[in-house]
Amino acid sequence: MNRMMALLAFGAVMAISGCSSSSPSSPGTGNPSGKLIPLALGNQWLYTSTTYDSTGAVTGTKTDTTRVSADTLIRGERFFFFNDDHATPTANRSDGIYYWDIASGTARIYMRIPGTVGDVYERGNQRYTLISTNTTVTVPAGVFSCYQISLTDVTNSKAEAILSVAPGTGTVKIEAKGKRGDGSVFVGLRSEMKSYKLN
Repeated sequence: MNRMMALLAFGAVMAISGCSSSSPSSPGTGNPSGKLIPLALGNQWLYTSTTYDSTGAVTGTKTDTTRVSADTLIRGERFFFFNDDHATPTANRSDGIYYWDIASGTARIYMRIPGTVGDVYERGNQRYTLISTNTTVTVPAGVFSCYQISLTDVTNSKAEAILSVAPGTGTVKIEAKGKRGDGSVFVGLRSEMKSYKLN
């Protein structure tokens, strides 16, 4: 998925969008097209990301923007790129969001919509598991009804991120978690959407 669906590789954030200006959303609202990630040139999401150490102390804060920055035709289908991921062409189809796998020369699914809790998708070392289809998430940009996706690195059992994605809006929140030496879990990164603009 990316910083929206230029998916994140833990510590980066992905996002996307679709219509006109920044405004809060009520749970259950969103793009009537049913697209998980609305893709259009110029769509953008503003995020504030905070990092924490294992004691919970803040170690850094930054604000950055993810935008749909380019598009291309691949075998007659339009794919889009994000400014923070120029290597992963991404497209919406009627059953979900796809990325173009350059190595195999085929489109592969990132996430199906509507999805079923327990759905699993893999991309390289990254495994995405749908853990909820209707969780209310509150961020500075508003209140959203979200799919929640667990993102894990199959080579590192200590790394996990929870992505909250509002269909028709994009990624609204990411929490990356780590494990302390005693096995307890802490939040190492929290990224929240402050505003979004969809064309």
